[in-house]
Amino acid sequence: MQDQERSGSISVADQEYAVGMFWQTAEDPKTAKREAKVAAKQEVNQADLFVMREGFVAQWAIGWTSYGHKSGMPAGAACLADALTGNWLAVFATDNGWWFVASRRDAILPDGDVLYDNEDEPRTRFETEFVRGGWDQVFTPEEWGMGGDTTPLDELLQGHEEPKLSYLNDFFSRLPKSVKIAAAASVVGVGVLGYLGYSIYQGMRAEEIARQEELMRKQQEALRARQEAERLEAERLAALRNKETVARIWEAASLPSEWAVSCAAALDRLSVEVPGWSMQTLRCTESRAQVAWTRVPGGSIASAQYGLDGIADPAIGASGNNMRGSLRLDGEARGEQVAWKLPEIRQNFLELFQGLESRVILTEVARPPKPPDEDPTLAPRPRPPAHFTFSFTSELPPLVWAEIFDRFPGMIVDSADYKIGGTTWSYAGRVYEELTDEEVQQQNAALEG
Repeated sequence: MQDQERSGSISVADQEYAVGMFWQTAEDPKTAKREAKVAAKQEVNQADLFVMREGFVAQWAIGWTSYGHKSGMPAGAACLADALTGNWLAVFATDNGWWFVASRRDAILPDGDVLYDNEDEPRTRFETEFVRGGWDQVFTPEEWGMGGDTTPLDELLQGHEEPKLSYLNDFFSRLPKSVKIAAAASVVGVGVLGYLGYSIYQGMRAEEIARQEELMRKQQEALRARQEAERLEAERLAALRNKETVARIWEAASLPSEWAVSCAAALDRLSVEVPGWSMQTLRCTESRAQVAWTRVPGGSIASAQYGLDGIADPAIGASGNNMRGSLRLDGEARGEQVAWKLPEIRQNFLELFQGLESRVILTEVARPPKPPDEDPTLAPRPRPPAHFTFSFTSELPPLVWAEIFDRFPGMIVDSADYKIGGTTWSYAGRVYEELTDEEVQQQNAALEG
């Protein structure tokens, strides 16, 4: 487990859920607990908790009391998998970190239940998984502006509090040694008094041993068959490693000019006078437009609903004094687009803003490294290339910048913000470097050589 990854628990609507568990598909639901015990002993920090998920795909997972897991605590990934179906990918901001969770074909991925301490790692992990495709549903924090479903986690988990964790070992095996000795002494005393029944028990025990040996033989055969199947599958996947692939994230986003037009149209719809509410800010992210108001004398929830009727559903803050209205931005993927190299991006950006007698902040962001736990026998996950982040302020609204933004292939505008009463807009975004699969293959070959 990496330093920035950890197991533990999250609190959702006053219910604690265990997260960061190791999930496996059950070979046989009847022997799942035995499989879990074998896996638990192989961990450096031996696991002591277990949960079984029954359904279309039977799975088990192990947990650790040392990481905050508890007997009787619902397994978060299993509860979410029961609420959703098919292939889904999600990152949720929780009270205890950022929770990455993923499921394919109704089975939680072995490394698809991870709680992170910081936001960067789950975002990178999400991006690399997303470009692999095949996801029926995608959930992301709204502030990421990625266009994913932003349904709150408490709504998804509502009414889902099963299955729950239990101890891997029985009560007796978890007792202190001194208590076990005392218990054993008591058993010996009872055994002396019950010697007459011993011979009967021995006969029954012999039958039980024979039955257990036969069961063990079948399990070993099943294990060997599974290991052989895994070996063949690994060989098949290893053949896919002809070259590493690039996640061309910008090609899935709309053109900046289309974004600017959609942003302006959405803000125009939202910028209405709401009785008893004072407009404060205008904002566009990559996927949504949003206007915020504060309540003034005479304002009420009813007047907010009336003012935005037919436009958007008002989101009222907990105090009742703040309100937001938002609309999803229209836009289609731009498709194939050849970007620039980093030096060309830097030069053109600086020349543009020097000509405007304005200031821009450019920050170079390196290409994400391969995940440290990536299996070398599997095809590498696609990773986006290096890019620049940019930020600047301007008196010009997004629609005026539309044509200028389109001069930069590989650009994604992340946000545009305006404060009512101010004179400038604040812009932020990314511009990706051109990087082909063939270039990555050549770079890897040079490093290996």
